[in-house]
Amino acid sequence: MRISKRIIDEHPLVNDIQEQYVNYRKNGMSRSEAVDKIRQENADELQDFDERYLVLIGLSLALCKKNEMIKSLADETLDEIRRVSVDEDLENAFRNFFANVEQCLKDESVYGEEAPYKKSAKYVPDWKVGDVFIHQLTHPKSIPLGINGWFVIFYKVGEYCDMYGDLNQLMCISLCPPDKTPTCDSELQALGFLCMMGRENPKYLSQMTIKSKKAENYYELTKIGNFLNVYLPASVLNENPVVAVPLFGYSKWDAPLPAYEDYICGRYKECGQKLNR
Repeated sequence: MRISKRIIDEHPLVNDIQEQYVNYRKNGMSRSEAVDKIRQENADELQDFDERYLVLIGLSLALCKKNEMIKSLADETLDEIRRVSVDEDLENAFRNFFANVEQCLKDESVYGEEAPYKKSAKYVPDWKVGDVFIHQLTHPKSIPLGINGWFVIFYKVGEYCDMYGDLNQLMCISLCPPDKTPTCDSELQALGFLCMMGRENPKYLSQMTIKSKKAENYYELTKIGNFLNVYLPASVLNENPVVAVPLFGYSKWDAPLPAYEDYICGRYKECGQKLNR
């Protein structure tokens, strides 16, 4: 079922739930496991009358797409639609949307056994904890900061698997002039690390989601070694990797530079001249 852009823009949760379900199934979960996990993750929303129906509709549409709908979920969703529909101020766009969902759930053909999902093959960069990569800054913003031509240093400190089954690379970032490129643990340690978020309570973790070799190449990184004995800022151990600053490579909307160059220049301007050592 095609959902209007208006509905998605105002209530992206419906679309998010469908994407979550598909990703969980492609990562090997059964229908019941995926439904249960989404219910657990959205427990607060399911207790909220203003959002409960959105979660249920998202789940229902996800199951209907492959004709594996469950009657108990359909009944639960229909009850919520009827509850919300009694609101006299409900806009026509939503009344039409609810009517379409009801029509879908009354179609016997959308009900059935668990549908098969082909498991996704995940691309994982061959990066290890302690790997050190460099990239030379050429962004125009680096010129007035006096760091044009400097190297951005990416130091892998860990990784985590997100809700979609993608492995995210966790990095700490440093900078140095071309003649100060570190060749050992102590030299990287001496450079310190760039604060990636905040000032009063600085955060140092950043993350990269790399789903293909092409995406990896878009970061334009050159590996220079593996340093395992580098001491990180104390706060890194307590930082939540899920909300670590995302760093992006090339984008078709940007100039022919990795997008992270702009962000790193901004962070250096704000507080980078006091790298944490």
